[in-house]
Amino acid sequence: NPEDLVFFECIADSNPPNTCNGTEILMTGPRFEVKPYELPQGKEFLCRAFNNMTKKQDETKFTLVMARLDT
Repeated sequence: NPEDLVFFECIADSNPPNTCNGTEILMTGPRFEVKPYELPQGKEFLCRAFNNMTKKQDETKFTLVMARLDT
């Protein structure tokens, strides 16, 4: 449904608690939402967690492809 929101969450366990930082800001915080019609046919997203104390990081990428299925 073109009016339904799409939610994305970027979550990482950490001590001290984590914060969120994005290079292309779609929405602040670890969770952002968009309407499907605001997305292109395909868009790649990246969630990266970085620890300033240990200098370690981990990331995951995914590509969202919006398609309409007529039944």
